[in-house]
Amino acid sequence: RHLHYWRGRIDPMSLFTHLRSYTRRDAWSDAIAGALTAAVLIPQALAFAALAGLPPQAGLYASVLPPLAYALLGGSRVMAVGPVSVAALMVASALGGVAGDAMRIEAAATLALLVAGFFVLAGLLRAGTLINFISGPVLHGFTSGAAVLIVVSQLPALLGFSRGEWTIAPLTAALGVGSLALLVGLQMLAARWGMRGSAPTSAPISAPTSVPASVPAGVPTSAPLAITLLGRAAPLLAVLLATWAVVLWNLDTSSGVAVTGAVTSAWPAGLGTHLMPDWQRVREAAPAAALIALIAYVESAAIAKLFAARDGETVNANRELLALGAANLAAAASATMPVAGGFSRTAVNAEAGARTQLATIVTVILLLVATALLAGVIARMPRAALAAVIIAGVVKLIDWREPLRLWRYDRAEASVFMLTAVLTAAVDIEFGLLAGLALSLLWPVWLARAPHIAELGRIPGSNHYRNIARHPAESWPDLLLVRVDGALSAANAAHVTAWVTRAVAARREVESKAAAGSALRHVVMDGGGVHAIDATALDAMEQLGRELARHTIGLHWAELRGPVTDRLARAGQLQRRGPGQNFLNVDVAVRALAAAADSQDSERSGI
Repeated sequence: RHLHYWRGRIDPMSLFTHLRSYTRRDAWSDAIAGALTAAVLIPQALAFAALAGLPPQAGLYASVLPPLAYALLGGSRVMAVGPVSVAALMVASALGGVAGDAMRIEAAATLALLVAGFFVLAGLLRAGTLINFISGPVLHGFTSGAAVLIVVSQLPALLGFSRGEWTIAPLTAALGVGSLALLVGLQMLAARWGMRGSAPTSAPISAPTSVPASVPAGVPTSAPLAITLLGRAAPLLAVLLATWAVVLWNLDTSSGVAVTGAVTSAWPAGLGTHLMPDWQRVREAAPAAALIALIAYVESAAIAKLFAARDGETVNANRELLALGAANLAAAASATMPVAGGFSRTAVNAEAGARTQLATIVTVILLLVATALLAGVIARMPRAALAAVIIAGVVKLIDWREPLRLWRYDRAEASVFMLTAVLTAAVDIEFGLLAGLALSLLWPVWLARAPHIAELGRIPGSNHYRNIARHPAESWPDLLLVRVDGALSAANAAHVTAWVTRAVAARREVESKAAAGSALRHVVMDGGGVHAIDATALDAMEQLGRELARHTIGLHWAELRGPVTDRLARAGQLQRRGPGQNFLNVDVAVRALAAAADSQDSERSGI
């Protein structure tokens, strides 16, 4: 029983499962993909460490053991886990009052440990689907606002001025702007050439689904793929050229250009020494860690699902939580910051033809070798070039089209997007996220306060009933047919009863001017769109029934859903309303009530 419980939550053999049908051709593809991902990872790792306000080696530490942990436990074949921009910015915000590299590393490791705990707890509670409660406008708004905040935060490093001062350092600005222009230019050129690319070559039937259909299995040689990878490798090329300029003219020593500084090996130092944090710091860091875990999961789950859907696979959300928890536990043991899935690195990994997480292992090995052999070169990488890498990467996260699309569809949701984005960028990243989460949770309640209500009529020559404001439909002076689209609850009970009361009053006003015999006798509530009725709403509807009865008007239900009918029957509410009050559908109600009215009229005539 215990083995069955854990088997449904974590599969430690996921990588080995992928290796069951592994071939030499797959190994070659994984090796190529791992090498290209390592080329992108090195500048990103250093840049994101700087963004988080940590020493450069922290970014390298986050790129060794954490991705290995995910490679063993994660369900995605291609997702590359490591430091990411938005999480790095949130770490920087959480560590705002911590001084000194050693203390900041300790605090970052505490955050990673707490993030790991949140992930594991959520995974064991099978809470992976809770992310669906956060609306798309909130997520897009938060991401766009955070991207704007990141760009602004990198301008001092890009242009060489200090915070609070606006004197630009010419050489630093030249390196930063030049790197940014080269990087963006290469990516735009690659995109344009890619659209003109050579005719695609069909993949063999036996090619794994993780390879795009236009790329032949094995060594990627088609022109479109090479051009795409040129665009992906643009950050490394820009940083290397800027570093070459610094080394050639000694810009760091002679002209004061800020560089990365001394970098130790990428292998974590003091492994495991940060797994017993100070409990006071844990209490202080818990709220920030919860928000970081939320955003890290949103980003990682979106990436995993995107690439899994492209390859015709599925990803278990709860298993991903556990795998990300293991990755962040490895980050805490490595004395580094929280990690998540990175979109750009995952895209490089996938486009280069990665078949399994062995590509991640290749990336880690090459990272360790590169930092051991090229530590001197990495130490002289200009911070302006790394800032250019960050800006070029996150500016793509600013969604300019989403608010316009939302404005055309629903102005309220567009307002939610803009409010979340503005609060994130202008006030504080945690405040913006919390405000967005509050909006996403309260928005359904706000919408439920006033559900759509329509008066129904019958389409001539049929038994279909539609909104008389939208369709040419026939109605009856003695019947009022009402449809409520949504659950009846305490939030909207007063709104619904007030609407019915106004409609009845309008009918009675018309009756006073009409001929005798046209009095309103029945109100029929179409319950087909009512999936729930809470106790407060039921009391309100019963009170409405009593008010209508004082005017000799009956209140009836039609087409109540099974679960609602069952609950009402258990509570004895249907019996209290009397027999025949819950009709099969609106047409049955109309015919039955019309027949009853005819019978009553005949009896009166006989009398």
